[in-house]
Amino acid sequence: MSTEKDIRWYNITVSKAVGIAALIIICGYVGSIIAMREAIDALSPIIHDPEIERSLQKQLQRIKSENRLQRQLLPHLLREKFIEEDEVSPSDLKEFLATVNLSNSNFLGMITFIPSASPNDHIEWISSTELQVKNLLIKVPFTGVKNEFERTMTLMQRYQLIRGTWKSQIGPTFIKVHGVILIITFAVLGGALVVLLQKYRRRIHYVIGGFKLWSEKDPGFRFQSNEFNDEMATICEQFNVMADEVEANRKRTLYLEKMSSWQTIAKKMAHEIKNPLTPIKMMVSHVVRKYPGEDEGYQKTLEECQTIIIEEVNSLRRMVDSFSQFAQLPQPKFETQDLIPLCQHVVEIQSAAFSQHKIELATKLDQALCHIDPQLIRQVLTNISKNAAEASEACNITLALESDLSYYILTIRDDGPGIPEDILSRIFEAYFTTKHTGDSPGMGLGLAICKKIILDHSGELLVESRPGLTEFSIRLPKLDPQALGPQAT
Repeated sequence: MSTEKDIRWYNITVSKAVGIAALIIICGYVGSIIAMREAIDALSPIIHDPEIERSLQKQLQRIKSENRLQRQLLPHLLREKFIEEDEVSPSDLKEFLATVNLSNSNFLGMITFIPSASPNDHIEWISSTELQVKNLLIKVPFTGVKNEFERTMTLMQRYQLIRGTWKSQIGPTFIKVHGVILIITFAVLGGALVVLLQKYRRRIHYVIGGFKLWSEKDPGFRFQSNEFNDEMATICEQFNVMADEVEANRKRTLYLEKMSSWQTIAKKMAHEIKNPLTPIKMMVSHVVRKYPGEDEGYQKTLEECQTIIIEEVNSLRRMVDSFSQFAQLPQPKFETQDLIPLCQHVVEIQSAAFSQHKIELATKLDQALCHIDPQLIRQVLTNISKNAAEASEACNITLALESDLSYYILTIRDDGPGIPEDILSRIFEAYFTTKHTGDSPGMGLGLAICKKIILDHSGELLVESRPGLTEFSIRLPKLDPQALGPQAT
């Protein structure tokens, strides 16, 4: 499948995300327009107040009425006297007001006038804008009417202009500007979203390419720890952990398959070699006993040959026994054990066997409970510490017991000559040995058996070496506290 098909789920997810984001932005835009319209409606009463308009209209009407009354009164006011009689009756006053069209005298600002002491009150001009009729004083607003009218008209025109401008220009312009801002914001956010999605798309392509490279071509591929600094870093770290676990399981499976093949070969070899060994040994002894000759030199040669043949037969028998042991490795019998007493026992035995070496246990743990076969784990520790003791004349050997989150780590450390690199890569292979000479030449099965035992315990056996320091590390899984039940406390 192509990479595009591999990530179609990603494309669908991105499309949905873009659609949802666009819908949210559009809804936000519509909501903003609605809120803006509500704001305009809230501001409109301030800009367009009917009371203000009615007040201005009323003011204009008043000024127009006063102006009209001024024009009506002007001919009468220019006369020196318009009433001859000394006494003015109410009917005469009413007639006068009707004559000058002043039946509604409120427009003239008529006020009550205090009567004079004279019994013969008469109508007279108090000033150019006041007319006294009997006990009434009529105020006629002459001056400033034109200016007041012009000012009121200007105010009215300005108010109408503001109202019209708000309705026809400011409001729509505000909406347009707001819409343009939102469109620009949408474009910027959309562009940023596209760039961000493209960036993540490239990163996901890279990660998927790494997955394909690891699964199809290079099982050793790992992401670098500094390639990302966000959630991709977590994905890559988890992938590296998973790949390490898969690689460890793959190596474990391959090793167990090899071990199975080696065990099958060992079983056949043990069967094929063991059968003729006893007849060979018996026939050699029989030939020596049956020789009747008196030639001492020949007799001596026969005895020497007998000794050599018997030694080699015994060596082959030991080899066959090793093959048989290797071919029939016992299955672990698991039980809950504390590693600390077990390690102390191995240190005591090995210290007695190799007194020239300093062998000690180093741990800060009070208890190290594991689900193990104690006999097999003791065999592993004994074999590795014995190899370290036999590799040098005098050295320091330390069994260090530590723990991490999930494992107990047993490290057998020595300061001997170290293991050469060409040997280090094959050290756990069956039938590979460096002990070709000595009293007990090796068969190359000890470390292979040790690794098989540790793998059967779901653990791991690793080795690191350089001149002056060799470390065999055994990782054994911790016992689940829940498996202990009440004993865990």
